[in-house]
Amino acid sequence: MTYSNKHNPITGTAAQAVPSTAKIVPEKLFSAPNVTVLARKGNAAILHKHLSHGMQTTPIFTKTPCLNIVVQGLKRIHTHDDDYFEVSKDEVVFMPQDIYSIADIGITESNAFETYLFFFDESVIHEYLDSRRISLADGDPLEVFTCKYGKSLRLFANSLIPLFQSLDEKANDLVKVKLLEALYLLEAADKEKKFTNWLFRSTKGRERDLKVFMEQHADKGLTVKDYAALTGRSESVFRREFKQSYGIPPSEWLLKKKLSRAEKLLSEGTSVADTAYAIGYENTSHFIRAFRKLYTVSPKEFQSLQGLQVLS
Repeated sequence: MTYSNKHNPITGTAAQAVPSTAKIVPEKLFSAPNVTVLARKGNAAILHKHLSHGMQTTPIFTKTPCLNIVVQGLKRIHTHDDDYFEVSKDEVVFMPQDIYSIADIGITESNAFETYLFFFDESVIHEYLDSRRISLADGDPLEVFTCKYGKSLRLFANSLIPLFQSLDEKANDLVKVKLLEALYLLEAADKEKKFTNWLFRSTKGRERDLKVFMEQHADKGLTVKDYAALTGRSESVFRREFKQSYGIPPSEWLLKKKLSRAEKLLSEGTSVADTAYAIGYENTSHFIRAFRKLYTVSPKEFQSLQGLQVLS
């Protein structure tokens, strides 16, 4: 595995109207191509992902902590604090709830990428931690946990598909059991014996500078509740501190930020539909309505007033 706390450019020059909104996982993965949902209960889930070709760098928001067991290929991860990790075959990475930039890359002749993904709800992690002895150390832990895995985790991963396929509709009843099993096996695979303490500390979160974080991630398309969690605050405290800092509620500020980016894209000749997609609107008419409400003209009228002729 590779770790660096220096910027490592894993993205190329993005097209102008590429969405900056974060893909929320696991929800977006449940209906994604090349992803098999082996079992799930709510957002607690076990998935198998197999790509015949690598996936370009994508901003994601992990709504629940996620464990990746990499079987083939290479996973590249950028964290919020610009730490950079590479995780390859026979390695695992555990990612707490946070915003990341992720690329899944095939590095063999087949160019395939394969991983098992485990999404944990709080009750599973707390049950595991309640059974372990915790020893806290000074200093902040790395934002993600990585280590190599051996025979036990490999056998466990290889058993998942045939096991869940044999259970049919009863597969979901085993989600909690298998998530706990994954945690115990990861603890056993961790030769440096740091995983349990790291996991405990990662669940506590840390309070981030609200203004710095929001200016960096306003375009990710998350909810106020999500931003509160990511900055280490309750939703009520977040709303209060946000209004003290900006003078308006966070929902209003986020909408203005989103439409400000739309104004820039439209001014550069991006079509209305592509602009709506780029700023996270799945329905173009909803975007047009929001834009008109703020600017008193439709996006098309806005472009006409600037003398732009844009093909739909």
